[in-house]
Amino acid sequence: LLTLSALSIIFTTAGFFLAAAPAVATAISLMSLPTDAESLAAFKSPDEKTAAIDRHISNHPLSQKLRADPKFTESRPHLRMPAEIRKHSLTSGTLLGPTKIPVPPLAFAREGDEFVCITYLGTDLCGHVGIVHGGMLATMVDEGLARCCFAALPNRIGVTASLTINYRSPAKAGSYVVLKAKTTKVEGRKAWVEGRIETLGEGEEPGTVLVEATGLFVEPKYAAVGLIRFLSELERKLIVYAEPCEDRTVTGAMDYGSLINAFRYHLQNFTLSEVLSKALNGHGRLRSLMKELRYPEVTQDFQ
Repeated sequence: LLTLSALSIIFTTAGFFLAAAPAVATAISLMSLPTDAESLAAFKSPDEKTAAIDRHISNHPLSQKLRADPKFTESRPHLRMPAEIRKHSLTSGTLLGPTKIPVPPLAFAREGDEFVCITYLGTDLCGHVGIVHGGMLATMVDEGLARCCFAALPNRIGVTASLTINYRSPAKAGSYVVLKAKTTKVEGRKAWVEGRIETLGEGEEPGTVLVEATGLFVEPKYAAVGLIRFLSELERKLIVYAEPCEDRTVTGAMDYGSLINAFRYHLQNFTLSEVLSKALNGHGRLRSLMKELRYPEVTQDFQ
């Protein structure tokens, strides 16, 4: 039975390294999720037009006001998702692009209570010509309201139980919008949120309301159990990859990198409940792994 430390030694063997070098490099580069601050610096504008959009969002009076408020945390949440996961994500991958959403949305969050997100909607998100598709706005509302309340749920995960949307005005393509959401009630695994999307005005004044919405988000009963199973599967995979194997393929090594990356993403987005802590208390190798991945705070209560 090998810990991650033993696994790291095996990584140095010539045969495995030659077969898996590209994947190992990928895994190492993805071992640390960006912090909120790092996510802000992660985006590099590819051209002046995109840079101008980025500056407009970042320097807008609303952004400056929220940035100065210590109760809010600023980030680009879509850039905190690991690249291996992001490329399969609708909002963090598919919808980001020069003529769609050229600049990752800038968000300001007050832990589990309020969420404000500024976005530029490009010209290739239309239903009717020149008008942003209503489904695009619905997607933004669904994700924005969910992000608002996740931190208020026991394990920081929830699914949309209901979402009611009222469209008030057409959203023009090639324009700036702001989503504003607020958690109105939390009861155990349930959180109610209301919000809206407005046009982004020149100052802090409210813009034209485009969409209004209310949503109910529920943390699944299996949330903590699901994470326990995830960790158990991770442990099993680590044991497999720690065993000697003559036929080590790049594909297999990439699976390892993706697994580690997904593991870190889950730890970053879940609060380990008492149930999970008890489960981890019996998994010495997982505790060692979390220490290796710089999560000592996860294990400090059960040394």
